[in-house]
Amino acid sequence: MGADDDKLAAASRHKRIDDATGKLLYEWDQTLDEVNVYVPIDVQLNTKTDLKVRITGKTMEIENLKEKESAILPKLELYRQTIADETVWTRDRFTGEMHVQLVKLKKAEPWEAVFAAHCDERSANATERDRQRMMLSRFQQENPGFDFSDAEFEVGKEVPDASEWNLK
Repeated sequence: MGADDDKLAAASRHKRIDDATGKLLYEWDQTLDEVNVYVPIDVQLNTKTDLKVRITGKTMEIENLKEKESAILPKLELYRQTIADETVWTRDRFTGEMHVQLVKLKKAEPWEAVFAAHCDERSANATERDRQRMMLSRFQQENPGFDFSDAEFEVGKEVPDASEWNLK
């Protein structure tokens, strides 16, 4: 697994559903360096004239300019700080889905949610797999060629919990 493999790995997307309507608000996944947000948008909305996208290092908002008071994604505070100048977004012209690629300010920091307001027990449980995958990827980057297949552990000794590892 090379240094870029984590960026290319197809992590499973986490879905955020509106509790009141049952509508999909967005999906997201993360790598060591980035958080990817996938927002469903009506294909009929033209990106240049009908949508306004505002992304800072701390917030994100997508507004439907065709309909007054209609936010596709209201202004929300991000779970952690990002590097706004490196944020990129694209839109699929066939499905309308918008892909926002946020660059983490603190690399390798696992996010429990995209937005602070959506950080709850449900999101924390879903991202435990991300945390494990990211820790493994970081270890492999820092220790290329390390092979666990020949590793031996003493009987009766516990493997330390990941929280006890001294990762810089």
